Amino acid sequence: MGERLLHMGCEIGLTDEQKTSIETILDAAKAEAEVTVTAMRDSREAWQESHDPTVFDQAAAEAFAETQAAYHADLMVLRMRTTSEVLSVLTPEQIEQLEEIRQEHEDKRGHRGGKRFGR
Repeated sequence: MGERLLHMGCEIGLTDEQKTSIETILDAAKAEAEVTVTAMRDSREAWQESHDPTVFDQAAAEAFAETQAAYHADLMVLRMRTTSEVLSVLTPEQIEQLEEIRQEHEDKRGHRGGKRFGR
């Protein structure tokens, strides 16, 4: 969401200060996501190396699935937090413009969604 927002900066009138704030938020989120993605990949590789795919171990499979689910949950929460932080930089008018642009894009693609950015 944040990267696209920076590209739409002219459409909603982002100031240089807002752009800088958003870039800072996105850089921090990217660094945090990279740590989680690396841990998730390492966990998957360790699983693949340590488990014979022809022998099923229910308890081990459940433990691995729970670990992977936790990483996915962490990434989802990070994305939600990042979206909230980015939106907090915008004015109410900019959020309204963003919502209108999002709605126009969804209408073009035939999606019917509710408000996403309104406060």
